[in-house]
Amino acid sequence: MSTRRIVIGLDGSLGAAAAVQWCAATAPALDADVVAVNALKPAASILAASSPAEIPAIVDDSAIEASIHEEMASELEEWCKPLRDAGVSYRSHVVDGGVIDALVIVAREVVADLVVVGHEKHGGIKEKLLGSVPNHLLHDCACPVVVVPAS
Repeated sequence: MSTRRIVIGLDGSLGAAAAVQWCAATAPALDADVVAVNALKPAASILAASSPAEIPAIVDDSAIEASIHEEMASELEEWCKPLRDAGVSYRSHVVDGGVIDALVIVAREVVADLVVVGHEKHGGIKEKLLGSVPNHLLHDCACPVVVVPAS
């Protein structure tokens, strides 16, 4: 099986930084292009988690969504710098929704041969109860998943 398309989840974490470095080193050897994905919760859910005092009385959700989406697209491009520096062909997508669903859907849509994510060992009760993103992807992806540990 040749690896022609790699989907990578990026979120600015140390684990994601390790994963993008791994892709920058590995994609050229595989002659693969990369699809970088950042999952973004809709503004409405972010606003719902904020205190009412922080939210203006009248909020234009579409303007907030567009602003947040644009800001995250800019961040994602920064996180892709190692790919650019290595001359890797890539494209980036900010996807609305949860990270697991976003990566699985994009991997399916682009017919990915591999999904790559980073992982930082946090442990704790939340991870024990809910599981980690890499663990969920191992069960939900139709292609192999590479988990790159944070340095």
